[in-house]
Amino acid sequence: MLQRLPQGKLWKSLLFLQVLIVLGITIKTMLGGPPGHYAIFTTAGKYLLQGKNPYGVEWGFGGLWFYSPLCGWFFGLLSLMPFKVGLLIFNLGSHLLILEGVRRFLKLFPDINKPNAFLSLLVVLSTGELIGAYQSIKIEMAMIGILLIVTEQVSVRPILAASLAALIVNFKWFPAAPVGLLAIASLRHRKFKFPLALPIFFLFFFLLPVFIYGWSFALELYRTQHVTLDRFVSQVYGDFPSVFGMVIHTFNIMLSPVIVAIVMGLVAIILAGFVVFAPYQWDLLSVISISLGSLYVVNFNLLSQFNAYAIATPALAYTLFLCFSENKWKRYLSILGVAAYWMTVSMFYSDLVPLSFRDFCREIRIKPLGSLILLTLLLGLVGYDIVHRQISDSDVKA
Repeated sequence: MLQRLPQGKLWKSLLFLQVLIVLGITIKTMLGGPPGHYAIFTTAGKYLLQGKNPYGVEWGFGGLWFYSPLCGWFFGLLSLMPFKVGLLIFNLGSHLLILEGVRRFLKLFPDINKPNAFLSLLVVLSTGELIGAYQSIKIEMAMIGILLIVTEQVSVRPILAASLAALIVNFKWFPAAPVGLLAIASLRHRKFKFPLALPIFFLFFFLLPVFIYGWSFALELYRTQHVTLDRFVSQVYGDFPSVFGMVIHTFNIMLSPVIVAIVMGLVAIILAGFVVFAPYQWDLLSVISISLGSLYVVNFNLLSQFNAYAIATPALAYTLFLCFSENKWKRYLSILGVAAYWMTVSMFYSDLVPLSFRDFCREIRIKPLGSLILLTLLLGLVGYDIVHRQISDSDVKA
């Protein structure tokens, strides 16, 4: 197991360097004034703390507020602090959560050759996306860390894991896919406490505004949230760097909301089926479930954003782990998958390529291509193991 790896000198050095990078990004952001994304969230939080409805209100920060009242309360607390203090606490706190989440997540991995090289490459390959997310003050950072902690805690503290999972799903919908696959994996291994407690905690968090504001105002909050989000998604879903945005902008093929919904549903069912039939022990199945779920989010989320691809970090970590496999063909395929991911997600959008090519990549929304290749690779490897197990079982019966 990799349990001792994050406690070594390399881990401490990487932690120190990354904290310095995040601190530098945060200080630079402070000097430029409140970013639009942070201003939207904290202003919505102020509205909610004052008992006002923030949904559908234009504040002139370049966007609208779409997320849950509970998420708004959190940012309302940050809004009570001086801007620079709140921003510093938010970014450094988010990064510490990610580091702790990765440390716990790696405990679930089997033994690995060259662990120091693995950890170093993971940091290098994920830092670019994390930097972009911290510059935009994305709450996804903290949520990724919590999601990884949840994955490690399902076996030992399933009730705590369920409460944390329900909390982040309530904040923003994107963790629903990885959390849902993790719940299916839990049922597959007869770990019933987590999937049973999950909807109970989610219902509790959903009803909290009713207890705070009363039924009438809480119902109005949820109604206007739905209307605002539904209107926004129907108008702009093709502009975001999801698989649908890539198809629309690359091939000029318009996709109706009905087709988009059908594709999303079919892919979700396929991923759930792979998790149900995957012939793995708990640790590996939980890692694969979170990896597939995170790739589903970046590929098929209708509001998948350029600077939120750090959500795919669990899948990147697992595929990079496969790059050190003793199986030669699995190792080579994984190396190709990681290379394709890094080029299309990070390199093509960086200063490493000419500006004209970078603008072209943005225009055709090429970012999902690498993550789609990664998803296909992982499904292929899981599918191979499913078929191999079935063949082996047939041979035994014969």
